[in-house]
Amino acid sequence: MSAIMGDMKDRIAREFWNRVDSKLNGATLKDLCDKAGLNYNSIRNRKSGDVYSLPRMESGYQIAKALGVSLEYLLTGETDRSYNARIRAIADALEANPEKLDAVEVLLFDKKVGQSFNVVKG
Repeated sequence: MSAIMGDMKDRIAREFWNRVDSKLNGATLKDLCDKAGLNYNSIRNRKSGDVYSLPRMESGYQIAKALGVSLEYLLTGETDRSYNARIRAIADALEANPEKLDAVEVLLFDKKVGQSFNVVKG
């Protein structure tokens, strides 16, 4: 079961950063971090080196907002929220209450509040 979860986390992290890259439109990661009010080194470390890591949900929300897309899009690639009622409800809750993102992270990924994902690149 943990191998399946590891594969899923790896796929989600890879796709998340691929979608971020696809939306930069000539901007750099540094530009994005400045616009989102995030620490560049922290974000750069999450998408470089030997490990892919999703940002904390609060940071993911800020990245999505700075890119002009939804957090749902960065996580799933879907823009039509009607495809899955649970994802739609989570995305709506995130947009309405960004301070509750840790709770959503626990629901989505069965993790402890404050815990980050580290996924080995393959």
